[in-house]
Amino acid sequence: MRAFILAALAAILIAPAARAEPLRLAVAANFLAAAEALAPLWAARGHDLPQISSGATGALYSQITLGAPFDLFLAADAERPERLMQEGAALAQKPYALGQLMLFHADAGDLSPRDALQGRLVALADPALAPYGVAALQAIAGLGLDAATDMQLVTGANVGQAAALYISGAAPVALVAASQAALITARRPSVGLAIDPALYDPIQQHVALLSGGAQADQAEQARAFFDFLSDDAARAVIAAAGYGLPQ
Repeated sequence: MRAFILAALAAILIAPAARAEPLRLAVAANFLAAAEALAPLWAARGHDLPQISSGATGALYSQITLGAPFDLFLAADAERPERLMQEGAALAQKPYALGQLMLFHADAGDLSPRDALQGRLVALADPALAPYGVAALQAIAGLGLDAATDMQLVTGANVGQAAALYISGAAPVALVAASQAALITARRPSVGLAIDPALYDPIQQHVALLSGGAQADQAEQARAFFDFLSDDAARAVIAAAGYGLPQ
């Protein structure tokens, strides 16, 4: 019996430590392509590729409050990460990108944003769920147009779905994220028009380090990824994806 116990203890002592699970990232739809570009850079530093779940910021926030097992939340606003801090569901939060709004259309001719919107069917993200949808409505009003009478709106649950409506031809105009330009123009020949940032509230995108029940080594990885987003190499990827950078 004693020999059996000693052998069992020895097996426990020499068994390899359990490897941490890949990080689970909840990523706002506008940032999906950028997150996918950051993933191999993260992996090159000796980590597993993260698991990325994408959706509207409001929808992801609701999932997190209901206990969805994410390690970090890369939101499209500052409000939800700050709210998670107040609710005790996050350990830290900070800005990681400044979003930019862009209009896409497929018409010939040199149209202004106002002319491109007037009397058209416009795809945008649902303002109830997505900060880019809120920004789109603000921009429409800032251009002197009434969203209820000067155009028709069709909404996607998030900015990715809004872009898909435009790419499919279901809408001739889209007000979505500038970071989607490469995807959109690769799938539908389009003109992209930058929207004056003065026409909408700044889209300050914050990341929250979540305080879910991750094991210690995974929590350490999550903190490392949180810091990684401020790394010069990561910031270069974010800027190349069409975002401004926080100071």
